[in-house]
Amino acid sequence: MCALLSGAYRGGKRGVARLCLGLFGVPIRPAAVCDLQRKTAIALEPTDREALAHVAGEPANVDETGWREGTKRGWLWVAVSASVTIFLVRLSRLWGALELVMCPL
Repeated sequence: MCALLSGAYRGGKRGVARLCLGLFGVPIRPAAVCDLQRKTAIALEPTDREALAHVAGEPANVDETGWREGTKRGWLWVAVSASVTIFLVRLSRLWGALELVMCPL
């Protein structure tokens, strides 16, 4: 839940920590929210790789839009196939930024 709120919903670490205390009575530090995000990313890595490989193997519609991470400007890329959709944040708007999608590891 912490990883979802702070990642997908872009909630601040302190706000997520306060929400955990207010809703669930679970005291958690903002640094622990970061740790939970990292652990969630590691746990989801095999699923991410599988989704990338799947999209790379079939026709997909691809688009990008501007995205900010702190002071850095980046782009949120989306690739939509018939059965899988992936999102990637990259620092480049060039098509080569999607090399990972077209040729997954």
